[in-house]
Amino acid sequence: MAKTIVVGYDDQQPANKALERAAEEAKARGCTLLVVAVAEMLLDPRTPRQYGTLSDGRAPTEFPEPPDITKAFEHARELLAPHDVSAEYVWEPGEPASVLVAAAKARKAELLVIGDHHHGFFAKLFGASVTPEVQREAGCEVLVVS
Repeated sequence: MAKTIVVGYDDQQPANKALERAAEEAKARGCTLLVVAVAEMLLDPRTPRQYGTLSDGRAPTEFPEPPDITKAFEHARELLAPHDVSAEYVWEPGEPASVLVAAAKARKAELLVIGDHHHGFFAKLFGASVTPEVQREAGCEVLVVS
């Protein structure tokens, strides 16, 4: 498996800076980038049925990429074009810290890069930041870009 750097991306200014820094690190370390976007949802649609009735049938297992994430990935590709690094783009529904940590662990990432603003729904609700959870749980080096 190729060495990987995971970068959280939401097309906001701090995430754009994080993406640029991740590209620099990928080039210097000879790594591939995994650009991860998160569609925040209160209920994860992939978990057992959380709505409807038993006669409704199974919940869909595939969900189309949300238009805002498609647009964000287009911008990410533009930002990465001059860096000449290999990148893969994935999105997941869920809570940002959990999704980023899971991606880093699944890819055995050597680095996880995030912008300093990543506040998920529950983090905003309770006045907390995603950064401490990512730093605590990632299992790899974490770079927070200001």
